[in-house]
Amino acid sequence: MAPGDEAAGTSEALAPADAALLEMLVQEAPLGFAFYDAELRYRGINRVLAAVNGLPVEDHLGHRPAEILGKLGLAVEQMLHRVMETGAPVYDDDFVGTGPDGSVTRWQSQWFPARDESGRILGVAVFVADVTQRRETEDALLTAYQRAERLLAVTTRLATALTLAEVTAVIADAARSLGAVVAGLALLDGDDVVYQPGSGLVAGPAPDAAGALRLPLGTPVPTAVAVRTGRPVYVASTAELVDLGTDPAWISHQLESTAERSWAAVPLLTARGTLGALRVAFSEPHALAPEERVFLEAVATQCAVAVERALLYENEHRTAEALQASLLPDRLPAVAGAQLAARYLPASRAAARGREATAVGGDWYDAFPLPDGRLAVTLGDVMGKGVNAAAGMGRVRAALRALAFTDPSPTAVLSGLDRVFSATEGLEQIVTLVYGVLDPATRTLTATAAGHPPVVVVPAEGPARLLAVVELATPLGVPEPRSERSLELAPGDTVLAFSDGLVETREAGIAAGLETLAAGLADCGGLGLEALLDRAIAIGASVGERWDDVTLLALRV
Repeated sequence: MAPGDEAAGTSEALAPADAALLEMLVQEAPLGFAFYDAELRYRGINRVLAAVNGLPVEDHLGHRPAEILGKLGLAVEQMLHRVMETGAPVYDDDFVGTGPDGSVTRWQSQWFPARDESGRILGVAVFVADVTQRRETEDALLTAYQRAERLLAVTTRLATALTLAEVTAVIADAARSLGAVVAGLALLDGDDVVYQPGSGLVAGPAPDAAGALRLPLGTPVPTAVAVRTGRPVYVASTAELVDLGTDPAWISHQLESTAERSWAAVPLLTARGTLGALRVAFSEPHALAPEERVFLEAVATQCAVAVERALLYENEHRTAEALQASLLPDRLPAVAGAQLAARYLPASRAAARGREATAVGGDWYDAFPLPDGRLAVTLGDVMGKGVNAAAGMGRVRAALRALAFTDPSPTAVLSGLDRVFSATEGLEQIVTLVYGVLDPATRTLTATAAGHPPVVVVPAEGPARLLAVVELATPLGVPEPRSERSLELAPGDTVLAFSDGLVETREAGIAAGLETLAAGLADCGGLGLEALLDRAIAIGASVGERWDDVTLLALRV
């Protein structure tokens, strides 16, 4: 046998095996396969794709898809026409199939033209792959990413929330992403659960003196149960609320008064124990999906940190306010020949972000009669915020009074304060002040300053002017020879001292604010002192959000 004849015989011998192998691969492969001729009729289909269509293999052959598959068949024929007309492969989007048992399968299809040796299209081959598991994995990853992204946004906002009201606003937005109609806080207070404003609760005992709604911790409602047990409580319907043991009368009142029909309560857990619970309600019966519960519980974890910080902030704020109020004079003295008025405005809470935990600072003013009939006046500013600043202000104010009753001259008082300050205060503490002594009989004001802004002299008539009490004075504790100056005032003249919070902004220095203040007080000498202070505050640099405390003391002869 010639070599060529042997090769030909081998090829002919392998051909049936190749055909069988191809048939086996087509029928047993996990991919769906079908071949359509130029008239769009099935010429071949494997068992996988036949099962997807819900028909035996033999019921397909010789038929067009529209004849046996209804709407799905019409869609298949549209795809076949497209491939036949363009001659280009098509990689189609997923389509969904539902099995007899209701199971859902997602398929991806790829369509290819089949050509003869001359390039003429003989038909179309389609491969269909089951991508259900892959799509479910992709969907789960996307859901996890979106949940993490939402949680990051919530965490970022909670990190800047200083008060319980601000925390509530953040969690309300987060809950709305789950379709909730309300979200709020309920905090543990002794043996009670106290529902904060915005929590949505309307039923139960009357509000307490502070306007908060209280329920005993043992009440069988979702929020109280979550606080008591330290575990999340999910109630998908009013029927489950009854199963929880809730009083039917309570349920009826709640349903009549609100749109709430299902609830979730997640405890706020910290290292110190349970602070309360995050309360969420929905307008329809709603069973939270596992991923929704994970998100809500993650929000509650971050919320617990924010609530703990807010409680500490508000406690410190109240303490500092009380301390500061106790250190400022209850009323200004009445002295013949002089009038006094003062204001103290703490920095707004919103302005405290990025600084100290509370906006209360160390600004102060004081005025007191001296044994010889003269009047001592002072206004100062302890840098910093919070209890430490307020306490520092109290120490400086007390020392100044003690020194003034020993020797009231401004030079002596300021020199004495320098010594006291150097001995008792830290190097990082900075205090500025202006101090003066008025002799009402002669209308002479003798004054000094330590690193403090100028005062404004407002005459009875005419323009106001800035007056530097002493030039280039350093703050307390920076040793230098102190000096003073005397100012002769005319009847009706007013001297206005103030802290830098009135004239300084973050965007500009203090100089522009000083000029604006002096210009704005022109021809204001005829105003009463309270009206004059109102005018000064209105034209100051800190109108609206006050970034620093504002303190003013007006003295008129």
